[in-house]
Amino acid sequence: MRPDTPAENVDHSAEAARLERTAARYPEDAEALLLQAAAHLELAGDRPAATALYDRLLSSPDNLETPHLVRALKASNLWEYGHEAEARAIIDGVRAASPRDAAPWVIVAESLESHDELEAAQETFTEGVTLLLTDVPEPPYSTHPLLFGRHRVRRMLGVSHDEWDTLADTLHSSSVSLDELQPEAGVVAGLGQPGGARGRDLTATGGVGGVPGGVVPPVPGGCTALAGGRVGGTGGGV
Repeated sequence: MRPDTPAENVDHSAEAARLERTAARYPEDAEALLLQAAAHLELAGDRPAATALYDRLLSSPDNLETPHLVRALKASNLWEYGHEAEARAIIDGVRAASPRDAAPWVIVAESLESHDELEAAQETFTEGVTLLLTDVPEPPYSTHPLLFGRHRVRRMLGVSHDEWDTLADTLHSSSVSLDELQPEAGVVAGLGQPGGARGRDLTATGGVGGVPGGVVPPVPGGCTALAGGRVGGTGGGV
């Protein structure tokens, strides 16, 4: 999940270009590769170029494996450079589409969270959890970030634990409880910063389902499983 090399030592623009070249060579893996390239562009601060890659994917004549994820990532990226209205509209569309995998729910909920929209973030996490986990005896690992994120936001809102929060506590494997790890009400740590909530929680929980190769933009690297092993970790050459 985390870059194999410290972020300050990675030329993210060059890495994005490398991944785009690889996508041209292996079109069957283009979706995963271009998502990874967009992640690098976000980290490089070239958010308009990242949006262009998301649009390129969404306008592709080929059916995407994860269209809702691409839209969620586009919305999150747009909001970070001033396109709030468009981002909100896309987020509303993702929620209305009720995707059946966790990744889009987590991305849009954490985008709302990172901009201090805690009530909306809680509602979004809850919608995803209710849709994907109602009557599911053992929540898949890919859904854990939904539960952990919901627990975190509710803790910041100062609301009492419910059954989903208790389940999140049960699934959390660390010896340090979620209540100790996550900020209390009134302490909104890391919010209002680009990628703050999203990057923090997804890397801590090992990724979410529905992301090609288990890689969650915008934290590129460690993607040896991506594209059948053709793409190495950050900094490799193609």
